[in-house]
Amino acid sequence: DMQNMAEMRSIPGSESTSRNSSTTASRGGFPWASQPEMLRAAQKDEFYHQHLRALFQDVSRRTLGLQEAARRQKQVNLLASALYYGLSTGCGLQTLGEEYCDIIQVVGGGVQAPRPARQFLLVALKVLPPFLLDHIRLRLLQSSRAPGQPPSDAASRRNAHRPSPP
Repeated sequence: DMQNMAEMRSIPGSESTSRNSSTTASRGGFPWASQPEMLRAAQKDEFYHQHLRALFQDVSRRTLGLQEAARRQKQVNLLASALYYGLSTGCGLQTLGEEYCDIIQVVGGGVQAPRPARQFLLVALKVLPPFLLDHIRLRLLQSSRAPGQPPSDAASRRNAHRPSPP
């Protein structure tokens, strides 16, 4: 997860810092972000990420048609994720959730922002695993089927209406 690769700090003088008196300033001058702040940021990011995915899916349905959009849903979701996290974390900016909670990602004991290579890695680790795991899961399902077995119940229902060849 992105929080494990770059530490999270609260921005000094922000509302969330004044609410949370249990955080202490580190050598970098930023207090550590508390668990509730990181959880709120993750929830807010998920909300905006889901909203962006829904918008992308709507645009793909309108431009590609229902069937093609359904076939390309995973790629559309990947594009939405890459756009959301790439334009925020990938560019060295706060995500909307981090901005909402007044927290920033820092490295090196809380003194500096992540370098571009680490930002790219953070985005890749956030975006690619769900896509790749789903792809692997589908491949495993396909390879575990018997050679003549239909891919799903829906496919067997479609084939049931067709007359069998003589």
